[in-house]
Amino acid sequence: QESLNRVPVVEFCLEARQQGWDFAADEQLIVDLAIGLREAALDVAVEMWGRKSRRLSVLRTPDEPLVRIPAEFWKHHDIDGLAMAIAGHDDDASGRHGASNVLIQTRAIPTSDPDFEDATYTDLHLNYMQATKWLQTDAKSCRKLSGRGDGSL
Repeated sequence: QESLNRVPVVEFCLEARQQGWDFAADEQLIVDLAIGLREAALDVAVEMWGRKSRRLSVLRTPDEPLVRIPAEFWKHHDIDGLAMAIAGHDDDASGRHGASNVLIQTRAIPTSDPDFEDATYTDLHLNYMQATKWLQTDAKSCRKLSGRGDGSL
């Protein structure tokens, strides 16, 4: 049941486009969306899942399952907005959302001190119902969170 309500982040970005987030006109909006999603995950407004990607290759397994990312994780990590922008360019014409979603990943915030098992996550997925509700309500306040409004990354 839970897996039926998950959506890859790149597909959620398509939904955001339909809701007026014009990433083509202002590419910085994708970074704003990434910042907003991190805040929503930290506030437990939007649950996220990902595949653990440990820095030490000896700890990695080839087929990591999607696991729920704990809200505490987001205190010291964010979503890589540049990776979201790159993945977004892949899905514009080809419709290959699933293939490009593996590019969506978390990263440690440089000014923080993460101690969460030395792991990041890739192939991020969202709770579709929560994310859609957030997009229609609170997401509007996330525009220009990145502090850049000049349309460049």
